[in-house]
Amino acid sequence: MFGNSEGTSVRLKLSLLCACMVAAVLAVGCGEPTPVPPPPQESDEAESARRVVVKGKVIEGTPLDQARQIVDIIEADLSDDSFASIYDRHFASYDLAEATELAPDFAPAHSTLGRALLLTARYGEAAESFRRALELDDTDVRAREGLREAERLAALVDSLPISIGPDQVIFRLAEVRLWDRPGVFILMGSHDPATDGIIDAEVRYFVWEDSTYREAFRSNSVAGVVDPWGPRGVRAARIWVGDFQRVGRTHIILVMGDIAASCAPSWVDVFEVHGETLTQVLHVHSHDVPARVDLDEDGRPEVQVEYEVGGESVPGAGMGIWHDVYWHDGRRYIRANSRFPKLCRQNLEEMLWKVSRYPEDSEPAERVAQAYRDLGDEENATIYEQRAEQLKDSRGEQNR
Repeated sequence: MFGNSEGTSVRLKLSLLCACMVAAVLAVGCGEPTPVPPPPQESDEAESARRVVVKGKVIEGTPLDQARQIVDIIEADLSDDSFASIYDRHFASYDLAEATELAPDFAPAHSTLGRALLLTARYGEAAESFRRALELDDTDVRAREGLREAERLAALVDSLPISIGPDQVIFRLAEVRLWDRPGVFILMGSHDPATDGIIDAEVRYFVWEDSTYREAFRSNSVAGVVDPWGPRGVRAARIWVGDFQRVGRTHIILVMGDIAASCAPSWVDVFEVHGETLTQVLHVHSHDVPARVDLDEDGRPEVQVEYEVGGESVPGAGMGIWHDVYWHDGRRYIRANSRFPKLCRQNLEEMLWKVSRYPEDSEPAERVAQAYRDLGDEENATIYEQRAEQLKDSRGEQNR
């Protein structure tokens, strides 16, 4: 009997449980649907997990913090007028565009992006960035001045007698005064999406005459100016204009360069103004950013270029650095390392180290000979010249 009573009790409990479950289902079906909670919103802290790297530095923090740090880093490049910083300016617009995505309402990011675009001759885009900055902060004096300059330069480009194709861009502009008349230098070419560089680059000069601009010359009639890098493209360019050598004649220093894996190869062309013609007085290559430096402190800057030496005859050999200096003798630029003994000794030390490290590489031995000759040591110059020739001959025998 105890067993039957227990079974009845269990059956009763199960019946009641089922009835409750059915009632609950019916209640849910007849009433309002149970609301589905929205997906959790990403917090400001979660968004900050986005990885941001600027000039090799990882930027951490909230999106606003990241945007502030990007602006601070890029500001240094925009304020630095050296040629080296111009390479960085090319990429600054990408970093600053990311800052405007991280913090769309952060006015300084838009203002600084406008400056980067202005310095790389992207005047229409610069104007848009400055306008956005002023929408966010109408007290930004720099953005207001930048907008006026961007609009002025855009109008100046429109007034030039040139036709700019859909793939062509102006990537440098310099207002100068030649022949007692105002004028404009521009560097332009075709944008290459594959390298994000400029191909078929050329320099053109327009002079103001009879209330309009006319083209005075362009690079395809002047040897050595057209982009030497072919499909790689130019990513940086600079124009200096002035009587740098104090000879009563204007010099135009044009530098165009690319960015390679381990260097910034560039070409330096210097033209001298004679009447209404230009004469090329220097055309030289540099493996890295060339420099205008006053090594002898006479107020007339020299052009210093840099080469990577080694590895051609001995695969895998590390590179050494060699410098050449071009000095203006009153008529033209000439290689003049011998005028600067300190530089010659630096070259010699670097190349002797290369020779000791890679004794089978003939190129450093040739450079050692050149350094000794620059220092006036013909005896040692001859010794290393002979050594270089022996290494070449030995290499030739091995190749045969």
